[in-house]
Amino acid sequence: MTKMKLTLIVMLLMLNNACSKRPKESTLAATAEAAALPQYNSETQSLYAFLKNSVQKKQFIFGQQRASLVGVGENGDKAWTDGGYGSRTDVEHYVGQKVGMIGIDIWDLATKNPTWNQPVYAQAIRDFYDSGKGGAITLDWHMRGCSVKPVSDINGNSGIPGDGFKVNDWEDDPNADCLCKIVNEEPWENGLTWKDWFLSQKLDKFYQILVKEQLTEVPLIYRPFHEQTGNWFWWGAKGWNCQKQLGKNDVVTGAEAYKKLFRMTVDYMRQTKGLKNLLIAFAPDKLCKHDGHTCSFKNAIKDAPTDDELKSDYLNSYPGDQYVDVLGIDLYYAQKFGNAWEEADYQTKLFKQHLRVMSKIADEKSKVAALTETGNYNLHNEASAGSQWFTKQLLSMLTDPEVKISYVLTWENRRLADTEYYIPHKKHADFQDFVNFSENAATLFYNDLTDMYKTAVTETAGDMKSVEPAQNKVYPSCQSRDSDPDGDGWGLENGQICLTTLISYPICLNVASDLDKDGFAMENGKLCRVRAEVQPEKKPEMQTPMCQSQLSDPDGDGWGWENSQSCKVADAYLPSCSQTSSDPDRDGWGFENGRSCQMREDSFASCSSLAADPDGDGWGWENNKTCRVRMESHAACSQLNADPDGDGWGWENGRSCKSSAEGFATCSQVSVDPDGDGWGFENGATCRVRLESYPKCTQGTGGRGDGWGYENGRSCRQ
Repeated sequence: MTKMKLTLIVMLLMLNNACSKRPKESTLAATAEAAALPQYNSETQSLYAFLKNSVQKKQFIFGQQRASLVGVGENGDKAWTDGGYGSRTDVEHYVGQKVGMIGIDIWDLATKNPTWNQPVYAQAIRDFYDSGKGGAITLDWHMRGCSVKPVSDINGNSGIPGDGFKVNDWEDDPNADCLCKIVNEEPWENGLTWKDWFLSQKLDKFYQILVKEQLTEVPLIYRPFHEQTGNWFWWGAKGWNCQKQLGKNDVVTGAEAYKKLFRMTVDYMRQTKGLKNLLIAFAPDKLCKHDGHTCSFKNAIKDAPTDDELKSDYLNSYPGDQYVDVLGIDLYYAQKFGNAWEEADYQTKLFKQHLRVMSKIADEKSKVAALTETGNYNLHNEASAGSQWFTKQLLSMLTDPEVKISYVLTWENRRLADTEYYIPHKKHADFQDFVNFSENAATLFYNDLTDMYKTAVTETAGDMKSVEPAQNKVYPSCQSRDSDPDGDGWGLENGQICLTTLISYPICLNVASDLDKDGFAMENGKLCRVRAEVQPEKKPEMQTPMCQSQLSDPDGDGWGWENSQSCKVADAYLPSCSQTSSDPDRDGWGFENGRSCQMREDSFASCSSLAADPDGDGWGWENNKTCRVRMESHAACSQLNADPDGDGWGWENGRSCKSSAEGFATCSQVSVDPDGDGWGFENGATCRVRLESYPKCTQGTGGRGDGWGYENGRSCRQ
């Protein structure tokens, strides 16, 4: 119901590192290497170049899983969870700034039950990214497999899909053959295959949440099907024998089966869905000469692998250079039980060998390497004595001359228990050791990353050269938009960096000129911009075909699966919810009588204060619930051009205002309004379509309650 707007931003960089506790060489984003990644958007290219520069400067970003969503508190005595989300982190209390990277599980973001506080994870990503001024985000996915056992939620509701990503018994677990069923397209139900199930019930839900939460432009490091050399996930090495799992000979099997699953995932997100914001990380667990058994510390030490053997094992399930951007590995320090292979120094020696080999592979492939997960399982037991693990083990390993790591991620601070928290609180014996680690010149935390997404690349004399914004400087405006040939908002004039604004570019006369659908095109030898409201890619819901049958949407979420692709279920199919409690997350969709229902806008209470709606979009938040801001609560715009897209909302004096539609011309034909929202584009200007120009809906007043329906492939009025 909310129309996309083209936000015109004048970027003034006032970069401030005052919160940093030590002088550090700033790892300014990026070199001309960004130009080598044309399939990614500019900020994703900038992030990748930043990672490469960090390696060259022997620095690495330090991150933590769910850092802003769970914690144990400043002194380890006040645990908090995502239910109390407020953009805070334990580490900020410990060392004065946030970690430089957060990890998010896609299960939390996109596929778990919405009543389990799912929406806050998208907000956490937006807050941490901070419109390109914040830190890095990496995604993993503890994807539930083909068979998921039901659990009960905290309110006692039973039958909710729960665990199903681990396999405890490879001989008798319903998920043991899941990978093999997907890659070999075994029959699922209703004439569909398990590959169809995987694309529609998993990957498409991930894509749809990125669209819904407006995260398709935010750079994300996605780490699919990690730790595959272990035996705990359904995609792990023990499940790769598809001949055994399926009882057939003519099937994709072994490491090739894993590679196919990985490639299928990346192809769907990048090629089918066209995402340009994903960097892909490949991340096995520990390596050794194994024959299908778990590569435990004992096996690794006993095998004493050579560098060549480690390299061979690392690349055994590698899906190919075109599918991987970051070479990673997950390495955890085990509990100490008196065995040689579980002593920290011994593990550091082994892990350092792993990282040296992986760094060398990354160099050979011109990629970056990362320690994609790590942690000290024994941290809780060392609360009194301490072990100085962060400086003696982790830092010494990552600063080895042959180890070239761009970032490291430790696991979350969930609660004070074994293997449940990984960064020491202020009462822990190793707290000062972590402070010393954070102050080392090699580590990059949040305040060290202000330029990470701000690379401007310009072309001079046939060579791509980097334009690097400096700190603590206000840049002048460019005198000519020709100084910004790539239209990223940065130009170069008289040897100086300058700023351009999007509004300085003329509107393209033909949307077809924008071949790569990035919002910019070349016409008559000049750069022009495509209006957001006429870009097909900016309207993903218009690209998706309508379902021919309501049965194509078995879970009633408004999305179905027909002809091997997603389809959208017409709003008229979905009944209105009978009560607001059916929509606990207040996203406009509820669940009643075993299927989805729609919340009418008038089901939401009115906001008591305009301050509840800080972004001025007409929706606010009060008393832990969504509320509607009455339009008359907003001040009227003083001039027509405050509302450039003509949707009835403008921006003046630092906040939204309501504009009068009467100032816009009437469209001469309804076809200039392809999305049927009542606004069109004609003769280079916005126009409004008269309501009576649209046909009446024939299927009653279902819908969302906004006065508009959808029939026969277009809008109708109710």
